[in-house]
Amino acid sequence: APVHEPRDARARAPREALPRRRTASTGITYTDHLLYHYYGGMIYIGLKNYERALYFFQLAISAPSAATSAIQIESYKKYVLVSLLLNGKIFPLPKYTAVAVFRSVKNHCQAYQDFATAFESLNVKRVRNELQKCSDTFKKDKNLGLAKQTLDAIYRQKIQQLTQTYLTLSLTDIAETVGLEGSNAPKIAEEYVLRMIESREIFATISHSHQNGMVCFHDNPDRFNTSLTVSKLEEQIAQAAAVTQHVIKTDHLVGCSKEYLSKQHLGLSGGGIPGGLGPADEGDFLGSGAYEPFIDEGRFFG
Repeated sequence: APVHEPRDARARAPREALPRRRTASTGITYTDHLLYHYYGGMIYIGLKNYERALYFFQLAISAPSAATSAIQIESYKKYVLVSLLLNGKIFPLPKYTAVAVFRSVKNHCQAYQDFATAFESLNVKRVRNELQKCSDTFKKDKNLGLAKQTLDAIYRQKIQQLTQTYLTLSLTDIAETVGLEGSNAPKIAEEYVLRMIESREIFATISHSHQNGMVCFHDNPDRFNTSLTVSKLEEQIAQAAAVTQHVIKTDHLVGCSKEYLSKQHLGLSGGGIPGGLGPADEGDFLGSGAYEPFIDEGRFFG
């Protein structure tokens, strides 16, 4: 959903404030960069590739700027929810993220911060209450469906915690401990355990010889001392070395380019920063009036 700012905020952030400069080499604008990574992140959410989604939203949020784009605000909202799904807490933003962005997300995303705080407590009842409290905001932002998926994540996290404490536990006790409700709670708990075994999140066996069904938790059987493990490790090291060489080469090429050097000279002389914003751009938030209408239909996660 577009972020609508008061008229006085729009007056402080005229259309020219958002970088629209197209480079001769790519033809890509600053807004193109933000939208590409925002919508790319949404696609990766649909594919359940949460690590890649988080990375794409991070690229949009941390893009250099002296004023925050509404696209960055919308990216941060999804960034918070994907972080909870993936890590169980908000993954810290890069240190090079603009100060204006930090200020803006604090002012415009309070509901998401409150929900994340509740989630990190791993108290299912508290999370449900906070979800109910923030549901109107999530629905307006087309993020309610994504927020509801975090409940699934908190159940999985609590089951993982049980493996650190118990060797055996009944399905009824698992359902009660993680906060599953209803007469079919043990059955739902069994489905969670089975999915987590299949995805190798936990290592366990289920026996139905007991009336309530018993789950036996095991240690990871992989000792990482096989030839396959060594081969994978060597492959990853080779890939990391190749990426390092590519970064060094690219850094050298960019540092020697006329375009980069001219922008650096412009920035040092006070004519503006490399991102394209000049010293007169004082507004710390660019609402929907700062660029072409931005509409997130929310078809997939609402």
